[in-house]
Amino acid sequence: MENQPTNAITDDLACPNCSGPLRFEPSKNKLVCEYCQTEVAIEGSKITIQEIDYDQYINHVFEQEEEVTVTVVDCQTCGAETTFPPNVSAMNCPFCSSSLVLQNATQRKLMQPKGLLPFSIEQKKALAMFQQWLGTLWFAPNDLLNYARQEGKLAGVYIPYWTYDSQTQSHYTGMRGINYVTYEQQTVRDANGNTRTQTVPVTKIRWYPVSGNVRLAFDDILVVASTTLPNEYVYAIEPFDLPELAPFNPKYLSGFRAESYQKNVKEGLGDAKLRMDTFIRQAVNRDIGGDHQQIITLTTDHYNITFKHILLPIWISAFRYNNKVYRFLINGRTGKVSGERPYSVIKIALAVILGLLILGALIYFFEIRNNSQYYFRVQ
Repeated sequence: MENQPTNAITDDLACPNCSGPLRFEPSKNKLVCEYCQTEVAIEGSKITIQEIDYDQYINHVFEQEEEVTVTVVDCQTCGAETTFPPNVSAMNCPFCSSSLVLQNATQRKLMQPKGLLPFSIEQKKALAMFQQWLGTLWFAPNDLLNYARQEGKLAGVYIPYWTYDSQTQSHYTGMRGINYVTYEQQTVRDANGNTRTQTVPVTKIRWYPVSGNVRLAFDDILVVASTTLPNEYVYAIEPFDLPELAPFNPKYLSGFRAESYQKNVKEGLGDAKLRMDTFIRQAVNRDIGGDHQQIITLTTDHYNITFKHILLPIWISAFRYNNKVYRFLINGRTGKVSGERPYSVIKIALAVILGLLILGALIYFFEIRNNSQYYFRVQ
């Protein structure tokens, strides 16, 4: 059948000893055969990960950029576009746990990633970090705690990112606030209810108009190219050790899943500028100086913009509770955890009831004690 997606084991991912499938093992940083445990090293690359000139790419190189053909299945529940690993015909979506079937897959041509960070934390270690994080959550439902004990509930996924470098020049106008102290007469009341007048220091602000220019250079501003995961949880597991990026090699993906990018390089640049703006405003406030700062206008020019497309490793768990999906993310390099969390209504209700019972017992105890003291005084 024409254009039918294929998913066979490629020759370079077949075990040289038994022809079984080779999977990347983070703890060994090697390919390991699922059947005979033969280990195969991933050859190093002398390729330097090059930044791509943004303007030149948009204007001239777009049609010539190296692409890779991947088998992608769209999740009908959450919209994630996940690539199927070799020799797999069905699996669950790592982002919402819905069922995915290879029959619904299509082939897409995507920009070849320039680099990636391989997983360095294996699944068992990631699961232990996940369980430790859950142990800090009050009122988590028992279903979630039981779910977290199941090793297969964590999926290793390479998430697409754009990184951007940029030189910036920002012009601002604003106000600089300088504190000064004056002394005022105020009427105060003491513990006995008597009033008196006293002199007290009062801090006020004197404002001065300012303007200036700030120049900053940004390197490897990360923008997640997926729209599936909430940005606040993805960015919460940063940083990644980007200086350790390896040139892209599909062997690192063996045994893991990868999501294709849904946000193109133009859309990603808009997000990168928003992230840069936070640092620019901090620099402007420092440049304004004084005790208080107000930014009235701010105009930023970006130039010498470069970018690259990379994949970063994240362990993902998707938990359904009361018809809502909660996602938990673990940095595949550092183990840092973030995510959404459900609350157990039953546990909260029991805690409230217990609190009321304790409060009632305390009130009863003090009433008995007070009545006893009153009785002895009367006697």
